[in-house]
Amino acid sequence: MQRPRSEMSWELVQNLGRILQHYQTHDPRPALVSWLGGEPFQWSHWRTASEHFRHDLELQLSVTTNGLALRRSSIRSAALNLFRQITISIDGLAAHHDALRQAPGMFDSLREVVCSLNQDRSREHTLLRVNTVLTRENIGTFGLFCQTMAQWGVDELTFNPLGGNDRPDFFPSNRLLPEQLAWFCARLPEWRANCLSLGLRICGSDGYLRRMVATAVGQALPILDCDPGEDFLFVDERGHLSPCSFTTGQYPTNLDGSQGFEKREWQVAFQRVRQTNCPKACQDCHANHVFEKFS
Repeated sequence: MQRPRSEMSWELVQNLGRILQHYQTHDPRPALVSWLGGEPFQWSHWRTASEHFRHDLELQLSVTTNGLALRRSSIRSAALNLFRQITISIDGLAAHHDALRQAPGMFDSLREVVCSLNQDRSREHTLLRVNTVLTRENIGTFGLFCQTMAQWGVDELTFNPLGGNDRPDFFPSNRLLPEQLAWFCARLPEWRANCLSLGLRICGSDGYLRRMVATAVGQALPILDCDPGEDFLFVDERGHLSPCSFTTGQYPTNLDGSQGFEKREWQVAFQRVRQTNCPKACQDCHANHVFEKFS
């Protein structure tokens, strides 16, 4: 299914940069800006915005990509110069990834991309990560997939359970089963130890695993106060600010210049909404950062 795509205007990009620059001058913690998609390298402003944020505003950047644009040496060179983290989305081993993406040979192309990145990158400057989505079909080969990513020279591996928002038609017959997750959680410590010895760190906290298990058995995990806006800010292509991707558009905060740049202003707005009309998503929170996916 082809989904409609839109992109953030340059004016909104500049407003976002001013907000983050103001934040960084008043908070000792560095800001990391992550370009997500869709596919960020198809965004017409990706290079201009990245150079502005990295060089003019001195912000740290990361990108999550399907990896195909990185086959071009010019884009690969720019990415290694601009981004502190590069995350490539790979859906599993070759047969599964290529079938799911309807792109024969894509897995092998990504192996070549990762090889080229490793030849060109400074590991102190750029972290290379792979993110994969676990489904009923590919969870059984997760251990082999991790070993393959370690052999490719990837630094970190993260994983998501299949969600139902983007492809509700695909979800019911491909979602993870409770018994599969029980098996996965029991084996994960062994996979982690083996891969760490090969230089690959498999991320995901105990809380994140509990979130995955709860999803599989239909158990809601409400988070009634995540201290919204303190550590994480989600901005969509229309310029809506929210504490996470599941609540975008539900807060009266945006990048149109009608509000100030003080961090406390959007935090107050977030708290006011939660106290008066708490978003439904908070009654069963699925925000990755809340459950420490990257730990």
